[in-house]
Amino acid sequence: MTYEEDLSHPNWRNLRERLFKKANYKCSKCSRQGGSLEIHHKYYVDGKRAWEYPEDAFEVLCTKHHAEVHGRAPKYCKDCFAKGRKVEIEDKFDRCFKHRREFERKIESDLIDLKQRLGSLGRNEINDEFKRKLDNIQAENNDINKLSQEFDALKKEIQNHLRLLQPTNKINEPSKAYISKKPEHNKYTKFIPIFIGIVLITFLIIFQYNQYQYSKSQDIFSTYIQNKFNREYFSSSIDIVNDIKLIKVSYSFADRGNIFIYGQYCGHVKSDKIVKLPESVLFLTKSKYPERLFILIGTGSDPARPESIFIIPIRDLSSNKISIGGIEKYRRSRTNSNFYYDIKSDILK
Repeated sequence: MTYEEDLSHPNWRNLRERLFKKANYKCSKCSRQGGSLEIHHKYYVDGKRAWEYPEDAFEVLCTKHHAEVHGRAPKYCKDCFAKGRKVEIEDKFDRCFKHRREFERKIESDLIDLKQRLGSLGRNEINDEFKRKLDNIQAENNDINKLSQEFDALKKEIQNHLRLLQPTNKINEPSKAYISKKPEHNKYTKFIPIFIGIVLITFLIIFQYNQYQYSKSQDIFSTYIQNKFNREYFSSSIDIVNDIKLIKVSYSFADRGNIFIYGQYCGHVKSDKIVKLPESVLFLTKSKYPERLFILIGTGSDPARPESIFIIPIRDLSSNKISIGGIEKYRRSRTNSNFYYDIKSDILK
């Protein structure tokens, strides 16, 4: 059982409530009563569960002082922070209690509205929706079938050209008395051009298919970045400049300027892997967007759910070649939470 599972065990919950009552619901550092309180382990012993310690091994702390003990920066409610107020919260939450309740009510209202809309849909409208999804899947299959048909057409064309090059009569053929008998293995030489043509066409099809998959994964990763901005506070769009696709993010509730993001998905990579950005990105961004532009590099098996994300400000780059091991400090600790741009510190989190 993991440490996180220990914290949801009934034994730990009972011990936690008993420690809160014993401390009169006050932080031992600042004597603040109520609010967001946490239990701090003063030490750990391998093999022991979270509740298998004496009571003097624990300390009741508020969220701020618990974060200071572990050397972590305090976490604030993002809804309050957007309004200019700092309300500290626990690490496992994104909002304070008040805004969590408001968010839950909004989700419940949206679910009720969605159920009503689905209930009002007729059978024909539902069938049309499924038909549109099937058409999208069929369009992707047609792209692959088209590449296969092009391969077959090129193969037939090469075979026709080789057939025309072969002699059709023996009028100008020299007398057999003046030529030596050809070796037996030479009868297979006529198949060499066909084999070479098939190999070249195969490599061409593989290259085009890889380019198609790379472009598709980049589009999926760009969509993932756009969806990771809370639509309540940010709006995003695609800005194409000199064939470079940039994601433009704007505050939806105030005119505070825009930030631009260039995303690149790299799949599975090792620490010594060198990621090469297009040179035009570096030159374009330094000339047009010198401050508020960030490079987002995603790694992992799925561009829609990357395992690691690196956020690099453009001002920190001096070359278009980036080593994965050299950008470890830009790794984002949480890949599941939303992105947030702090305009005061000019940091994309």
